[in-house]
Amino acid sequence: MDTVTLICFPHAGADSTTYRRWADAVSRRDDGRAPVRVEVVGLPGRGRRHQEPLLKNLDSIVEDVLGQISPWIASRRYALFGHSMGAWLAYLTARRVRLRGLPQPFRLIVSGARPPRMGVRRALHNLGHKALIAELESMGGFPQALLADAEALDYFLPILRADLEALASYRHRQEPVLNLPITVFRGARDTLPREDALAWREESSHAVKFHEFDGNHFFVLDQASEVALVTRKILLDPAAA
Repeated sequence: MDTVTLICFPHAGADSTTYRRWADAVSRRDDGRAPVRVEVVGLPGRGRRHQEPLLKNLDSIVEDVLGQISPWIASRRYALFGHSMGAWLAYLTARRVRLRGLPQPFRLIVSGARPPRMGVRRALHNLGHKALIAELESMGGFPQALLADAEALDYFLPILRADLEALASYRHRQEPVLNLPITVFRGARDTLPREDALAWREESSHAVKFHEFDGNHFFVLDQASEVALVTRKILLDPAAA
């Protein structure tokens, strides 16, 4: 089997380094099987692109992403993975790739999110400082050291608010369902209702599989090794998916 490329989309407020440990676990070759090459999308206004302006529109972000991933998808067998906001970006990227007539992914893995057509459950970008911090604490996954560091928050919160505004302002356009398999990940203790996660079944003409992990909204980081193992198996063993 040839190398598989997995393109990852981070959650709101995150940069390309957030999933590095997880990505390393997915790509580790210790089973004698074909390797998985992991590419993590870097969004404007953070990380190595911190000097670029933040984007507050999902369509604009997807257009930026498309330019970034074009070299990765030109001649490779690839899949898309996204957690939370990243799930929406991965899904919308798959639609944009189809619209442009570019090579299609062979699988979409969405994690910790409902489908974009359902919209956000609650807009968070306009919450006051203390209310937003409380929301972050309730989700888990945000280090207390970060939440207690005023200087770090001054850098992080504008990025998070821009991403949350992009999610809240998104208006879904109806298109044909995707013609590729979708796998859905969810944390068993996530505030995301299970029925919302299962709603991805309406987004594909193929079977949609559901996998639940222990943990809250950020199970993908807290349970990185297990999530990486399942992801790798899905990518390299289609029958197991």
